[in-house]
Amino acid sequence: MSHSGICKRVKILTLSGLFFFALLAPVLSHADTITLVADEWCPINCEPGSEMPGYAIEVAQYVFGKAGHEIVYQNLNWSKSIEDARKGLYGGIVGAAKDEAEDFVFPRNTIGASANSFFVAAGSSWSYKDLGSLENVCVAAIKSYEYGEELAVYFEKNKNDPKKVQFVSGDNPLEKNFKKLEGGRVDVVVEDRPVGDFTIKEMGLTGKIKVAGNDGDFTDFYIAFSPANPKSGEYAEILSKGLDDLRASGKLNEILSRYGMTDWK
Repeated sequence: MSHSGICKRVKILTLSGLFFFALLAPVLSHADTITLVADEWCPINCEPGSEMPGYAIEVAQYVFGKAGHEIVYQNLNWSKSIEDARKGLYGGIVGAAKDEAEDFVFPRNTIGASANSFFVAAGSSWSYKDLGSLENVCVAAIKSYEYGEELAVYFEKNKNDPKKVQFVSGDNPLEKNFKKLEGGRVDVVVEDRPVGDFTIKEMGLTGKIKVAGNDGDFTDFYIAFSPANPKSGEYAEILSKGLDDLRASGKLNEILSRYGMTDWK
């Protein structure tokens, strides 16, 4: 074969290659990396990069993976998660109630529902009946968490009295509160029941801390997307449709069962 023939063939192959990548380019450009942030709230969202990163993270990874996107999950304290995602530094937050981040873009479908449970030391005789039950105890809570209207009013009223309410923030806030409870520095820790039970087991405190009632008011929570990202509406719809499909196929229950959970709907 002459050199001119080889050159001609190379040009044809090069043009074919360029045509192939031109066709592929819209697909590649459509693939987004969406970073979700939150403080650890296991079993909803747990340790990033672990075999069990949390059922909400597994759902997001599965749904967005099928849509051609990648989910990156990072731990950040809750106040900063909201603040930075609001600015558009991250794609969204995990485990948000609508009252916590009203300006965010919320999907149609929730990622769970939470009710306030009250945890005490195993030897305590205290139990929660109504808001009046809190008058003579010191309650530990987490800064910037949504606890419902009644508790929000109570916490606001007593926020400057550490004998009644103590807030923590930063990394691993629930672990900090349970350590306070174990050490007798607070009387009650308020937290979602599955999250509290999971953390107690992980901390080796089974038998030392018990549940002493709940307020029975469930609050829906979501994976919510940054108000600063023009694609957030698209992401919210992908997640909602994906959850519908997961529920219909039985895949959602398969994911939840790994965490000892059942469908919240």
